[in-house]
Amino acid sequence: SIHVDHLGFWQQNFFGPPSNSQKQTFPIFSLVDVLFGGVDPQVFAGKVVLVGLINSAGITDQYTVPSASRGQLMSGVEIQANAVETLIQNRPVRTQDQSMQAANIALLCIGSSVLYMQLRWYFKGLLWALLTALLVAGAFFAFELKGVIVNLFDSALALTLPVVLTI
Repeated sequence: SIHVDHLGFWQQNFFGPPSNSQKQTFPIFSLVDVLFGGVDPQVFAGKVVLVGLINSAGITDQYTVPSASRGQLMSGVEIQANAVETLIQNRPVRTQDQSMQAANIALLCIGSSVLYMQLRWYFKGLLWALLTALLVAGAFFAFELKGVIVNLFDSALALTLPVVLTI
């Protein structure tokens, strides 16, 4: 099944940052080389092939994407390649259910409050750092294993407010 967000949009996975001269997420071949025999046709056997502009002067079909760490733009055909790859690998991403998110926030808030109660302020700070690191690691594992995007802001706030209030 294809998961959609609260607006009804499909959330595709991005398997890498936008291609550049040093690193490419998908193999890219020059159309001129393909047409004039510079690329072996067996390279394309049994594969989905998309044709489009990636590295052309004046290209306007480029967009910001979540996997761009330095604000690079990704071309439209590369976004389509990521969408096709998401469907082929059956690895879509989805946001955490609201009920699970509420339960997660409540448990983190109550559990951390209980843990912080009897400690001195410096142990509370160390415990807060450890719990926050575990939360981030858990969010990374949830994304990698299940493709679930965990709301880190509200969860981290549920760990932070009790430590601030108890100190």
